[in-house]
Amino acid sequence: MIRAVSTRQSIGAVVLALVVFILAFGPARAEGIRLDPLKIPVPNAEAGGPPIALLDAIVLRPDDGQPHPLVLLNHGSPRSASDRPSMSPYGMWAQATEFARRGWVAVAVLRRGYGASQGGWAEAYGQ
Repeated sequence: MIRAVSTRQSIGAVVLALVVFILAFGPARAEGIRLDPLKIPVPNAEAGGPPIALLDAIVLRPDDGQPHPLVLLNHGSPRSASDRPSMSPYGMWAQATEFARRGWVAVAVLRRGYGASQGGWAEAYGQ
């Protein structure tokens, strides 16, 4: 005999599935990974001068207080120049997290002229 499943049972099953998903794929901090936002100063060519720009970056690392090797992650260029301002180092979150899970300190940084990184766009391509 086939029994109809009530709406209440269906909602309960969905809620249970969501709880299991959240527990399985919760925040990175719960997995022993630390996230720190970072602004990297670009030095001025003049000795002792103020930085000419601050680059937007994030650092993900194992949260164990131990030394680890470093990996620097950098982005590509979007097809449209109008997409540069919307870029973020969080766009490299997945890659940085995987390095951190494997015992690396991962720094994802945006170059000048991308996202919240200061300074003008200092590149050229297609030449």
